[in-house]
Amino acid sequence: FSATTINEFEKSIKKLKKAGADRLILDLRDNGGGYLRTAINMVDQFLPANKLIVYTKGISSPRSNYFSTSKGNFESNKLVVLIDEGTASASEILSGAIQDWDRGVVIGRRSFGKGLVQKPFNLMDGSMIRLTIARYYTPTGRLIQKSYAEGYENYSADIKNRINSGELFSKDSVRFVDSLKYFTLDKKRKVYGGGGIMPDIFIAADTNSIPALYRQLLRTGKLNEFILDYIDKNRSTLKANYPDFNTFKEKYAVDNLMFHELIEFGLSDDLGHVNPEENILAIESKKHGNLEENIFAEKSELIKHQIKALIAGSIWGDGCFYELINQKDETYLKAISVLKNQEQYNSILKIRDLELEVRN
Repeated sequence: FSATTINEFEKSIKKLKKAGADRLILDLRDNGGGYLRTAINMVDQFLPANKLIVYTKGISSPRSNYFSTSKGNFESNKLVVLIDEGTASASEILSGAIQDWDRGVVIGRRSFGKGLVQKPFNLMDGSMIRLTIARYYTPTGRLIQKSYAEGYENYSADIKNRINSGELFSKDSVRFVDSLKYFTLDKKRKVYGGGGIMPDIFIAADTNSIPALYRQLLRTGKLNEFILDYIDKNRSTLKANYPDFNTFKEKYAVDNLMFHELIEFGLSDDLGHVNPEENILAIESKKHGNLEENIFAEKSELIKHQIKALIAGSIWGDGCFYELINQKDETYLKAISVLKNQEQYNSILKIRDLELEVRN
């Protein structure tokens, strides 16, 4: 949610609509937010005029309301918003407003819960403090900010606590009290406040989809280093065999030789700050012998697919990376399913067929 976001969105949405798109997935997973004004302008793209988007209120700060205008580029068609525990601040303003006005379906996991208005004060020594003066509230009055009531240490450990409680893996592990119950403004659907936005459809985190060894390759930068080195050495061959992205998408495949070279590259001694005792690749290599056949047997195809997406992104840009990576993204595929199933979409938002005809 930067200063250029609105211009980028408007350019993209007009291009999509010109190509015939009439349904949209807005992916806000791991989106930490940004400018309040940008968030308001983004929500305005999806709501008709004079709808409350968000309001701020503090002990010494009077309530300030922010409303939509009639300038939106996607005010009526089907919409799905993807969120997770990394969705915060401005992203939560958007997903909260969309949910409160029954404008679209929110899919994923409960968002982070960051909704503080902070004012910067410059000090004489050149430093600065940011003082919290108010909080963000969704149109129904839900407080976005999660509680500090149990102390800063517990607040800081929130994501870890969600893992330990099972919240990231089971919707039934999420507990809400009745005092935090609200109802959406149009269809009177039940929603909850108290910290973050709870999605309409829950998608459990899949920690088994990416093995620990692969995560280490990501964390140490070895994967990106390997991909860049591979492209530099094979760029002319790749462009000759795959002159455009669609050809690459259809015909290119990561073979076992390349996969094995990646593992060997990850097993190299140049692991920088990684403690030898924490080198999962080396430990598992000694334990299981042939990594390709034993450890990655079940997940090798997923990892190969991710490698292919990284190569595409490096050559043809981020859009091509996401087009490939989304093919095996459970949350994204669920969004596609919901958008294609009019009955399910209507049921979640309590839309009657007649209303949908009028809206479209």
